[in-house]
Amino acid sequence: LRRLDRAMADPEVAERITEQIGADFAAGDDGMELRIQALQQCMARLSPEDRELVEIRYADETSLADFARRINRPDSSLRTTLQRLRAALRKCISSRLATAPYTG
Repeated sequence: LRRLDRAMADPEVAERITEQIGADFAAGDDGMELRIQALQQCMARLSPEDRELVEIRYADETSLADFARRINRPDSSLRTTLQRLRAALRKCISSRLATAPYTG
């Protein structure tokens, strides 16, 4: 979990993850901090294994094939798992942002 905390503290890692889950971030986006907070809260709700998958995939910037080989999983299985996790994170972030107070 410390590795995940360090990774999530890195704005570039948070941005890479949010880009993959479909969030539209721009460098000067006023809602960036709120979205990163939502991402962190949603990541905390994942199982430790799922958090680690997401963290390694986006923090290490390895190819899917290399990552799959490293963890001894078929590419297709890992791809499906990551798609499921991105969808869950997208839904969670959307829900959190919809209920967050507007500060702009």
